[in-house]
Amino acid sequence: MGLSGMGKTSVVKQWLTQFPEVIYHEDTNTYQVLYLHIEMPSDGSSIKGMAHAILHRMDQLIPGANYFKNYANGGRTGSDALMRSVARVLNMHFVGFIVADEIQNLANSAKGKQTVMTELVSACNELGVPILFIGTNKASKVFSLDFRQSRRASGQGLTVWDRLNEEADEYGQTEWVDFLATLWEYQWVANPVPLDAQYVEYMYHYSQGVIDIAIKLFASAQARAIADGTERLTPELLANVYNTEFKLLHPMVDALRDNDVERLAQYEDIAPVGLDDIIKNAQRRMNAKASDAYKVKRADNTFVARVAAALVSSGFGEDESTSAAREVEAEGKARNLAEGTIAAIGKLTALKPVPRAKAKKRDEPEPPVENFDDRPGDYRRAIQAARLAGTSVYEQLCDLGMARPFEELVALD
Repeated sequence: MGLSGMGKTSVVKQWLTQFPEVIYHEDTNTYQVLYLHIEMPSDGSSIKGMAHAILHRMDQLIPGANYFKNYANGGRTGSDALMRSVARVLNMHFVGFIVADEIQNLANSAKGKQTVMTELVSACNELGVPILFIGTNKASKVFSLDFRQSRRASGQGLTVWDRLNEEADEYGQTEWVDFLATLWEYQWVANPVPLDAQYVEYMYHYSQGVIDIAIKLFASAQARAIADGTERLTPELLANVYNTEFKLLHPMVDALRDNDVERLAQYEDIAPVGLDDIIKNAQRRMNAKASDAYKVKRADNTFVARVAAALVSSGFGEDESTSAAREVEAEGKARNLAEGTIAAIGKLTALKPVPRAKAKKRDEPEPPVENFDDRPGDYRRAIQAARLAGTSVYEQLCDLGMARPFEELVALD
């Protein structure tokens, strides 16, 4: 078990690549499967889900196999009969090892967690094949229910894969520095910088040794440097990118930094924004800076009208939009249409009173933190992020790439 982003699955897959997944024995016309890597279903459907995943994977590996159709019977086969059929298939192909990934999904089962644990142990015994379970900290909700069953299911025990350690070991080696030294070789900017103690400290402060966060912070900072033309990493840039693009992670990283066990217990998993989102945001900023919104200067005689039109498109009233646009022009700080519109929106939103939060009863539980990892387009991600980070929903919509692009709001014609 371990934090998401620590590379548990990647390491296991990399280790397994030294073995062929399937060996064909021509003399006996049999296919031997050395190992199976399966994922537990997200709904936590326990034994049937694991059996279906095994049958599906076997169909992919064995030419001409149709085990799922033959044995699953459209999901109507009972768990006991299904497991016996799966065990027969595994024995037929001499399967030596099973990797059951995303085991924390069993905690989502509609059944009681105790029932899931009992079924899991029975399945291990029925299959007669060694099983390696991989999961996040949420998996402990399943494995810690009953000591006797947990011991039988975990075999050699539960190994917790923690974040990389910043402290040096007895030989003077630091796994965090070793990791960064390798990562630092992948600088895409035109002006790469050497790794020094300050970068080591900043990277650890903002990632707390979680590999996935460190890699994506490193990539995002470089994307920002390329977009703004500086083409160089700086400690200040790392801090700015973390504070603007990783807001959703701040509560979790702060809890890791403080070693606060109670706060960490609130977060069953830590999954930062995807690298694709980071690259898309950088591309969006580059496209925006190339638009006419940055070319139209304050001295242009259409400046006020265009700023006001952009505000109206955003949902503000005509009179207040025109007034704010004229005020921005009079101040003389905005250099172009883009800056003028942003400044005017800031003036109008600052005038809006923030509704006072309703007092919470002393015994009222904290609202649950819903996981939107499998729903990247869900707008509720922005609402949740705003609540966790203490910012506005609009800011989070912009960070997540869900807000309407600025250049579409500005009248450029």
